[in-house]
Amino acid sequence: MPYTVGDLARARNRILANDPELAAHVRKLAGARRKPSWLSDAVEGLRGISKLPAAEAAAPDLELESIVQRVGRPVFGVIDGKIDLDTTSAEDGVWKTRLQQAAAVLGPSIAAVGRVEATNWPIGLPYVGTGWLIEQNLIVTNRHVALEFAERGPNGFAFQLGFDRRNPVAADIDFLEEIDNPATARFAIGDILYIARDTEPDVAFLRLAPSKGPLARPIKLASALLPNKTMVGVVGYPGQDPRIPDQDLMAKIFGNVFDKKRFAPGLVTGFEADALTHDCTTLGGNSGSAVLDLLTGEAAALHFSGVFLKTNYAVPAPVISELLARVKQASSITASSRPSDATQDATSSTTSANFNQTGDAMTSTTIVVPLQITISLGDLTGGAADLNLSVVPGDTTKGPAPDASKPPSPDALTAAVVEGRRTLLNRADVISIRPGYRVTDGWITDERCLVVSVKKKLEPAELAAAGLTPLPESINGIPVDVAVGAVADRESYLTLEAMQEARRELIAKYEKPTNMPLVEFNEPMQVVAHAGPDAGWPMLEPFFGRVKKQLTIGMYEFTAPHVVKSCVAAIKPAGRKTSLVLQNRDETKEATTANDLTEQATVDTLTKAARKRLSFAWASVSGPNRLFATSYHIKVAVRDQQEMWLSSGSWRSSNQAPFDPIKDGDQSPPLLQRYDRDWHILLTNKPLASLIEKYLLRDETQAAALEEALAPPPPDPEFWVSEAYFRATDEEAKVAVKYRPPLNIKRKVRVQPLLTPDNYADHVVPLIQSATRSVYFQNQSLDARASGENGNVFESLLQALLDKQKNQAIDVRIIFRRFPTMRQTLTGMKDFGFDTSKAKVRVQTNCHTKGIIIDGETVVVGSHNWTRAGTSLNRDASLIFFDQDIARYYQDLFLFDWSRIASVGIDESLAAPEAVRPDEGLIEPGRLKVRASELLGD
Repeated sequence: MPYTVGDLARARNRILANDPELAAHVRKLAGARRKPSWLSDAVEGLRGISKLPAAEAAAPDLELESIVQRVGRPVFGVIDGKIDLDTTSAEDGVWKTRLQQAAAVLGPSIAAVGRVEATNWPIGLPYVGTGWLIEQNLIVTNRHVALEFAERGPNGFAFQLGFDRRNPVAADIDFLEEIDNPATARFAIGDILYIARDTEPDVAFLRLAPSKGPLARPIKLASALLPNKTMVGVVGYPGQDPRIPDQDLMAKIFGNVFDKKRFAPGLVTGFEADALTHDCTTLGGNSGSAVLDLLTGEAAALHFSGVFLKTNYAVPAPVISELLARVKQASSITASSRPSDATQDATSSTTSANFNQTGDAMTSTTIVVPLQITISLGDLTGGAADLNLSVVPGDTTKGPAPDASKPPSPDALTAAVVEGRRTLLNRADVISIRPGYRVTDGWITDERCLVVSVKKKLEPAELAAAGLTPLPESINGIPVDVAVGAVADRESYLTLEAMQEARRELIAKYEKPTNMPLVEFNEPMQVVAHAGPDAGWPMLEPFFGRVKKQLTIGMYEFTAPHVVKSCVAAIKPAGRKTSLVLQNRDETKEATTANDLTEQATVDTLTKAARKRLSFAWASVSGPNRLFATSYHIKVAVRDQQEMWLSSGSWRSSNQAPFDPIKDGDQSPPLLQRYDRDWHILLTNKPLASLIEKYLLRDETQAAALEEALAPPPPDPEFWVSEAYFRATDEEAKVAVKYRPPLNIKRKVRVQPLLTPDNYADHVVPLIQSATRSVYFQNQSLDARASGENGNVFESLLQALLDKQKNQAIDVRIIFRRFPTMRQTLTGMKDFGFDTSKAKVRVQTNCHTKGIIIDGETVVVGSHNWTRAGTSLNRDASLIFFDQDIARYYQDLFLFDWSRIASVGIDESLAAPEAVRPDEGLIEPGRLKVRASELLGD
């Protein structure tokens, strides 16, 4: 979510106002002539998350706010069971002194905090969260932590079936896991004693299995609520959290070491919505951490959630204590707060317990704390404790009835998102909460709402069986729409979010050549316009056969065995030279690509065939000096400096079906229902072919000169995606399949070559602006965001297309790929201003085309995805044909596709994609592996 300069200032003022001693120290640092070495990086990080241009930022304020975040709320390592104060700098002096004074009481409690780990766990991360000893052999943690490996069944709580689909998940807790300490103190978790329901405080109790090893002393629970401004510290295992926008600052605070035991000091800031609030620095792995009183070492609360720059939430110790007592005693309690107009100060607390020992099945206790909870227990004998607990609701579902005719303001949406994340993200079934639009009858509407994403939509009976209540119909008066998530777990969602955010900071060191102008050509040439799977391979195979002297290739993916075989035959004869620039993807092959090679195997095969006559370089798409931002996405080959092949699809089997359905007849099921829709071009013209070849050779030379061309690429995890997304829908399958023969013309043609990062938008923006009758747009990707969030180049393209769509006299139609992320794509389009009704926008299975047709007179054919990187800083190639015959050929293909997908919509019966984990067991059928970058539209 976006943060403002105001958010930064409020966080700064809150910390400084509550701690005069710290405030004086921070201001002294901010006013010093010699600044900390990390300060400039931290300032840029805060500038980035506030979306503030450098020219508008008040540098001194950002410096102060950076110092407050780093020095005011530091994070210390734990070594040998003690807070590591020996390696701190002078900047941490205030907290160092305080923690030295508290060391004696904190040490035993720190030793009782451990990292909850799981094996045979579907998520596959190093650990689940944090937990701590509350009694001998008894661990307390969060509900949402326990539900990662446990579940509520008909006979109580049990461990989930593991990822091998045969054995249960095994869980344990390691009380060490310290920085630079290989030792462990691991104890197995034997029983799931209690997991709260989703309406209850976020608590779970776990019992350790019998062990001969010594355990630390359990942490004593505070008997009363701590007042505001009490110094506390969070002990837990913070992980690298992609939700935090300022990753550089987090790296500085945590020393770029995560998943290890840490101590983060701060203050109690109050009570809010049934929770103690604090401002210690926390990350995702801190779920289940102990919030310790620096004066006594007692646990003040159980940390369960936080909102960056806002606050952190924790279950108060008195509530934990009474929950545990009731679980063990099979009793009931009522914890209630004084009314808001009570004379008692909200920060004070008293506790009174009146236990009814009459032997009745139900008894009661009253706790006076600033929250109101009612807990009812039945007979808990003979099984795991299962509480039916209801929390008197706050204003989550209150507020005026939503008025669809009056869209909520941005501020109201943001407030509802914050409230929704605070109240719902600790549910095991909730993946994400974000602003969006309601989906009705399988298509997106204009109604603004909060979209709550879940792994699977459940019926009321299924929710009850899982111990879950229905999600609210509205939050703060904003309607809620429950959706199947683009991915099946929160960790994967955060990974995709982080990858999206990384695209805002695109890096490319490419420099446009001045001696190779990409000018327009208007000359005699031969053009063969064709499409896949209609005639892709029947045109490409003879192209290889025409090679006599030189084959120059720039390719994103080159893995199809039949394409490799034909290429080998073309380059093997003596005297023939080959140049190849290829992106090193080496992704797992599935379905139509099941027999494909890896990129490395392709290179090895070509090297064996051509030997020293092959010059090769991996594309420069990694490292700080890379030529291209994220992808060498081009699909071009030039033979003998006179004929070029250009396409929207690479040389892998899904893009080049090894069949000729026009000549030999179709397969079953039809190729159009199994293979990608691509547009291809064969063009014979020596000046144009030679020009494109010069660019490819330049790419090879520059990539070969960069050692970092071999640097590891950024993480690109794989996901299991339902095979149905790669299969025609029932609606598409009902339409009679038609294959269109190639269009072969030999005459004067006017054509403009396009490359990124060179000149794509320079020509495509005015081309779209020139439309007077129609714009037909078909692309795998259309990654729009709200205005101002797309980068200048991509935004200019989006704006040109939007302006034409708003003109009622112009027929604008848009097709993009049917994929698990299509709801997010439609949401982004609507946020930018597009009309996304089915009269304007449709989705197509296996759409891999990247084309635009203007007025039936001009057409763009090539490899440019409509993403920020794809239209500006990746290497891509397209051609504009100012030619009616070629434009009408592709327009007919477009209109055929448009008609056959008229009824295709958002199918939320399909399972959400799941991350591929290491060392998986049996794989369920009907799923294919897909890279995260492909999910995001690369």
